[in-house]
Amino acid sequence: MKNRLKYLLCTVLCAICVAACSKDETVVIEPIGSYTFGEKQCDIMTGRYAEDDYGYHFVFSPLLPSAPQTTMVYFAIAKYFTGAPVDVSGIYHNDDYAFSYEDPVCYYSQYRSLKSGTVSVKALGNGGFEIMLDVILPDGTPFYLDFSGTLEQAGI
Repeated sequence: MKNRLKYLLCTVLCAICVAACSKDETVVIEPIGSYTFGEKQCDIMTGRYAEDDYGYHFVFSPLLPSAPQTTMVYFAIAKYFTGAPVDVSGIYHNDDYAFSYEDPVCYYSQYRSLKSGTVSVKALGNGGFEIMLDVILPDGTPFYLDFSGTLEQAGI
């Protein structure tokens, strides 16, 4: 009986030591911004941009970079209109800007112009941007995106 208690005590002590020495390898990824689609607020977990001679293209997603990008916001704007807020009713859709939103339930094509709103993009250099979209989608759904930080440059 004494030996069994010793073995049980040793087993419990070993289990405690192993549990105390094991490291938690969980990595927490912080959101880089947020957007609101209708009444639903979402954290932005992934953001990328591309630049060409004419303008900037942005993709934001609430999904982690390793996940299939089934939910995303695409926005593009001509460089001429960066630096100050712009009313989308005063610029040409698909020439001066483009907007697309998709998730597993909703899809807003970039070929439909926004109903109204204001957009602002400031390029800060080295992948840094300040982006604000406060727009009404074609069906009347409000959309708001606020981002300030550095984005990864990638082909979009």
